[in-house]
This record gives sequence, structure tokens and C-alpha cells, in this order.
Amino acid sequence: MAATRKLSVTEPIRLVFATKERRQALAAFVVIYAWEYLAFFSSTLTKQASVISPCLPEHSWAAAGLTMAVCSTIMLVKARAHMLRFSRAIYLTAALLIGLCSLGIWVVYTLNFYAEVIPYILAGLIGGALPFMYLYRIDHFPDLEVSFLGTFFGLVSVCSLLVYLVFILLPSPCAVIFCTGAPVVFFLVNAKQPALEPQKSTTAEQTVSHFPLKSMLCNCATAFILIIWLNFAFFRIIAAPWDFESRVWYYPSVFVTTLVVSLVLFLAMRKTADRRHQRGQIRFAIVAFAISYLILYVRYYNPFLATIAFAFCFACMIALEALAWSFWSQAVKRQYRFAAVPLLIYLMVKGVGISAGVGLGEQLCLITDGIIPVTAPLLFLIVLFACAITIKLEDFDKLFAGGDAQQSLQGYDTDFGRLLIADEMGPSDSPADTSANPEPPEPAHSPLEAAAENLSQHCALSPRETDVLRLLLAGRNRPFIKDALFISTGTVNSHISSIYRKTGVNSQQELISLAESLISNA
Repeated sequence: MAATRKLSVTEPIRLVFATKERRQALAAFVVIYAWEYLAFFSSTLTKQASVISPCLPEHSWAAAGLTMAVCSTIMLVKARAHMLRFSRAIYLTAALLIGLCSLGIWVVYTLNFYAEVIPYILAGLIGGALPFMYLYRIDHFPDLEVSFLGTFFGLVSVCSLLVYLVFILLPSPCAVIFCTGAPVVFFLVNAKQPALEPQKSTTAEQTVSHFPLKSMLCNCATAFILIIWLNFAFFRIIAAPWDFESRVWYYPSVFVTTLVVSLVLFLAMRKTADRRHQRGQIRFAIVAFAISYLILYVRYYNPFLATIAFAFCFACMIALEALAWSFWSQAVKRQYRFAAVPLLIYLMVKGVGISAGVGLGEQLCLITDGIIPVTAPLLFLIVLFACAITIKLEDFDKLFAGGDAQQSLQGYDTDFGRLLIADEMGPSDSPADTSANPEPPEPAHSPLEAAAENLSQHCALSPRETDVLRLLLAGRNRPFIKDALFISTGTVNSHISSIYRKTGVNSQQELISLAESLISNA
């Protein structure tokens, strides 16, 4: 097995801040996410409104989510055939539009000037312009090593929460000024970085004229997209203020607790990020994210516990979004030409989630008169079902990879370097050589390897079953396979049973004999 490169907890953080380009990229993400938190998850722009039932002022953000989804869908259709890139004038116009519309929402609610119509129009314009901001972001995405993406987006979430807390504690006009100027600042910070160009490829793989959208939607990315939708939809339901007049659920204490929880999770995962714990951390975050929703229904009975649950839920929501960006970066590194495709799908689902969440949240508040204990368990069961689907998946680093069925998994990228799976079919490298070369090992062309490939093609084995088959033919036992492929004992047994059934054998020895007979007949 390949050795894992050990670093201190603070070393990746220092490397993120080491260059001006990375610092600017970090600042750009912090600005845009702090704007989203202030706009979508607080009453910064709507707190001056006089609430007239049955309509909450926050309901205007449903229009933003809807137009974001529609605009992203239109862009997605165009992005499939060619690289999607607009002029800087269009990006600047979108930034100015978002800022002015944010100011307009606050002015309209403060003056109570056509507050039943105009905020919806302005929020819709914001939603239509937001995809341009994210496209501009990926046009100037920093050339970060994949191994530091987790640290980068962890810092983004923590710093965004700090900015958010500063502005909700300051007088309301300060937050309004920030929401007005943040999109333009975001544009200017990105403009200082060189635009990324599509990587020219000499391989036949990148001569494909269309992004493999169908395979991406049909594979395990579907479950993760479901998580994103439920994430924003149900978070908006829970975040909807139950006290219509005071909207007391926007207390800063909730987000202070969120910041503390985020820091604890970030440091804990950094401290334990080794080969054996990396996948367990992802599963733990998803399960805890689902369970936190169930705890929230006790907010009437135990406000302190509800605050902690709400904060943990928000922190896990941020972590899942950062995870989506990390997957996006790893997936498009080989085909930057189609970088906009998975991003636009993500924005489309995010917009639908915000729109549905705001609408459902308001209606549930009205129907139940602010009492959700009956519906909260139902929401929990749905979220837990989606999380169970995701936990069942094995290749978290292939969620947005487009479904390359011929490439078997060789390792995971973490903040401590690439964790390789040694190729047991050929001569193994020394630990020193493996740690010095972070690239996946080349497949060995041994007779057993050829037999494994023949059996895989003839018996229609999945990529992961092929990985298990190679190790079985090498004489490895089940505990070794479990550790080598980072999968559970149950998954190993399931794969081995499937291999035996497809190949028509009953034991590992019969499988090896079958492979040897294929070699002798070759």
C-alpha cells in the first residue's frame, strides 16, 4: 500500500495563503457567499417590511430561485455543445444588476412602495444574474492542487460566516451597503486574476463534441443532486421565521454557534484526515446533517438544543456545498471546456431548492400556525432516505466525473495528498518511490491482469467489481480488500458474491483456476 504523506494541521492553510492569486480567489468566494447568506438566509433586506399575513417578505426569494433555475437551464442547453463564455461587459452588468436590485428590495420594503409586487421582480432579476457570477468565477478559478480543495473551501465557509456575523451585528444600513457593493467587488477581485483557457488535449478522449450529460445524470451524481435540492429546500422551510411579527429566528446566536461548529468540524476533519477515516468523515457529515433536521422540531420545547441543531444543520449545509465545488473542480480538470455543465446543473437544482423551500416553508408556517412537530419527522425521513442513497455510493470522487466506465478507481485526493491503491497484480513500488510520485500507478500487463480484464468484459463486471476481482486473483483475503479499496465488509461480501454469480464459480480458488485456464488457452 502507498504511504500517506503527513502534514501538520496548519500547513495546508499556510499554503492557501501563500500566493496572492489564492488569497484573491479566497476573498472572491468569501464575498459572494457572505452576500448569499445575508440575502437568502437572513432578513437583512426585508426586516423593515411590515408583515401582512399571509405573505412573508422573505417569500420574494422564491422568485430568485425560480429565475436562477430557468436561466441555468437555458445556459445548460447552450453549454453542452460549446464552451460558454461571455464578455466582461456582460459579467459587470450582471454584478451591477444584483447590487442595485438588492438595494432596491430594501428601499421598497422600507418605504412600503408596491411591496407586494416590486420585490418579486427585483429578486427575479437577481436570480437571473447569479449564474453569470458563478460562470465568471470558474473562468478565473485558481489553479489549486486538488489535495488542498478541502482546506480552501473550509476557509471560505468560516470566513464567510465571520463576515456575515459582522454585518448582522452592525446597523442595518451597513449590511445593505455590503449587499449592494459585494457583487461588484466580487467582479473586480476576479478580474485581477488571469482567465483560464481550455487545456489542449492530444488524447482522443477530449475530441468528444458533447459533455456526457446523460451518463452523469444516470450515475451516482443523481443522489448527490437530490441531496443539494433537499438541502436548500428543507433548510429554507426550517429557517422560515415562525413568529411572523418579530421574525426572532434570525438571532445572531444561531450563527455564532454555526461558526463554532464549523471550526470544530473543520479542525477535527483536518486532524484525522488519513486514508482510513476520509470516507467515514463524509458519511458522518451526511448522517449528522440529516439527524440535525429531526432535532430542530424541539425548538419550542428546548430553545438551546434547537439553536445547536440549527447551527449544526447550517454548518453541514455549507460543508455539502463545498464538497460539490470540490467534486466539480476534480471532474473538470481533465475537460475544462465543459466546466460550466456540472456547475449549471448544480445552480439549476439550487434555484429550484430555494424556490420550493421558501414557498413550502411559508405555507407550512401558515397551515400549522408555526407548529411543525408533525411535519418535521416526515422531512427527516425524506432527507435520511436521500442520505442513505448517497452513503450507499462508493466513489465519492466520481460524483460529477461523467461516468467513465473503463477507468477503475486508483485512489482518493485528500488534504494530505493523493492516497493510492497499490496494484497488487504487478511488482509493487517502494514507499519512498510511491510518495514521490503522486500519479496513479500504471496498470501492469501481466497474464493475470489480462485474465481479469477478459473476465470483466465477458461477465459484465462493474468497475468496482473489477477492482475486487484483481485482488481476488492476487490471492488477497476479504479484510485486505476492505482496507485496499476503502469499502465496508458488507460491500466486499456483496461484490464477491456478485463476481461468483456472474463467473459461475463458488470459491476464490475456483475463480483463480478459471483465470489460469483463460491464460493457458490464450
